[in-house]
Amino acid sequence: MVVYFDGVCSLCNAFVDFAIRRDTGRRLRYASQQGQAFAALKARHPGLTAGTETVVAAEPRPDGTERLYLESDATFAVLARLPGGWGWLRYGRLVPRPIRNFFYRLIARHRYRLFGKRETCRLPSPEERALFLD
Repeated sequence: MVVYFDGVCSLCNAFVDFAIRRDTGRRLRYASQQGQAFAALKARHPGLTAGTETVVAAEPRPDGTERLYLESDATFAVLARLPGGWGWLRYGRLVPRPIRNFFYRLIARHRYRLFGKRETCRLPSPEERALFLD
């Protein structure tokens, strides 16, 4: 699964850091939405209108297509793939999507003011570099 995130958002980068630290099996890959990998994803999925306010997770399927998760669904899809005690958080999906996404969008709309914004996209450490598409 590839997680596409806003590379200048401090909250988004904290979520990526959280996932990297816990993904001991290295099942997840990451790409900034400001990079070429996200542009390629949008080219493959012309109906995808998500911008940097929406985390996107893409899971490859055996037939070569991808299943896309957006907003809170993407967050829960990532958490469900983390080993240890984090998988139980996927049950947050039991909350109806309109309610989950209302709060997701509320935080997303104010994320820079609440958590800050970086001047540039994150630079992965040498150990993390293999986890990032671009």
